[in-house]
Amino acid sequence: NGGAGKQFKNMGNTSSWNSDQITYNNTLTPIFLTKIQLGAIINFQLCLRESSLGIHNTKYSTALLTNSIAALP
Repeated sequence: NGGAGKQFKNMGNTSSWNSDQITYNNTLTPIFLTKIQLGAIINFQLCLRESSLGIHNTKYSTALLTNSIAALP
């Protein structure tokens, strides 16, 4: 399924979690993204969630996503 719905280990601060949550988190696989991959995700989310639904500046949104895809290895 390409990892859809898969949970990954939270590598951040878990000091507010209880012991069961920490134990479960430690069973999950960590995920490592390159800066390019993270940037592509952020750009996609920006286009997906901006309130004009892409109508405000379609040329920018198209260029942003095209360049993000081109930059991925």
